[in-house]
Amino acid sequence: MTHVALTPGRPPGLHDESTTAIGLQDFRALKHRRAIERELLPFLRTAVDFDIVCEVGFHELTLAPLTVKQLILLDLAPQMTVFRRLNRLCNLGMVLRTRSLRDARVHELRLAASVHPLLERYALSTLRGNGG
Repeated sequence: MTHVALTPGRPPGLHDESTTAIGLQDFRALKHRRAIERELLPFLRTAVDFDIVCEVGFHELTLAPLTVKQLILLDLAPQMTVFRRLNRLCNLGMVLRTRSLRDARVHELRLAASVHPLLERYALSTLRGNGG
């Protein structure tokens, strides 16, 4: 049986700042990043929503639009969850689902033009160091 020495005022598992891998500053940065997400990307309610938008945007920029089947095969979440979240994003007009010009049976996914500036502002605020 392993015994952990507790530091008063800290939950079990957290020790002084020098021995823990994550500290108060890290949590502040995570909270700040999440606040920016809520402000700039309010339509992204779940991690799956965020993952879908990232994957669709990434594939769109590589000039190889993602298909619904490819999105499902990424295994971001259970298949029905991905379908529900994708339908929600499509209904909101954030993700566009169109028939492929090469094969009308295939639906390709793209981000709506209105989403691009929001993601750019998010990237500038968080990923490039201006927001946390």
